[in-house]
Amino acid sequence: MKESARLVKPMYDVAINTPEELIEFYTKLEDVDELHIATAAAEYISKLMKVNVKVYSASDPNAPNLGGKKNLALPLRPGIYVE
Repeated sequence: MKESARLVKPMYDVAINTPEELIEFYTKLEDVDELHIATAAAEYISKLMKVNVKVYSASDPNAPNLGGKKNLALPLRPGIYVE
């Protein structure tokens, strides 16, 4: 219950601050795989910037919680940690 309560405010903030056009677009898609999209973007950024980019799923219990970002990740709002 405590975890659910912690997520309510950030989810509300995301909902009221997300442009309506994005919400409409996103809800029309049937199978959005954010992890796949983030992984593809990471590969592109790695090549473009010549840096190492790693993507983890927030729901993966073995994923590191770098900078506490895993706890902050929400749908459409990834936790991004820069070293």
